[in-house]
Amino acid sequence: MNKINLVLIPACAPRSARHGVVDTSKLGSDGMTHQDRQQSNCRVSMICGLLMSMVAGCGSGNQPCTVEGSVTYKSKPIEKGAIRFVTEDGTPGEGDLGPITNGRYSLTKKQMMAGKYLVMISAFQDTGRRFIPEPGAPEVVEERQYLPKKFNSSSKLKVSLKGGANTEDFNLTD
Repeated sequence: MNKINLVLIPACAPRSARHGVVDTSKLGSDGMTHQDRQQSNCRVSMICGLLMSMVAGCGSGNQPCTVEGSVTYKSKPIEKGAIRFVTEDGTPGEGDLGPITNGRYSLTKKQMMAGKYLVMISAFQDTGRRFIPEPGAPEVVEERQYLPKKFNSSSKLKVSLKGGANTEDFNLTD
């Protein structure tokens, strides 16, 4: 005749043990029955699979990317300016900054990573004024930034870049 011991079992214990009465002769050295071990192994496999799929989904942010495109303001190409991509929402790596020339830009030298970016655009016009900033320095042509703040310092322009080459065109209007 098997001896049955009554023991108090915590709520986190295996399912068969939570019934309050356990035949201790059927428990392994880990305190679990064969059925509990199978259920536990199944749960561990499911949790590992879920974690792996989550990591794989996040992996797209680790793919290098480049971006190029056109920039217009009031339907006219921006002749001279700058464009900056600032990382957002956990996008790994750094953003990038580059010139806009004759309405085009290309950020391909520095590797950005796939993900979400805030875009800041500035455009410059010569004022016609020239000056020497300090004695011995060359003459400088004064320029003014003419785009509204909503495209640069207060920008809300956002893009999502995928791994590899991307094209993003910006047609800015007031």
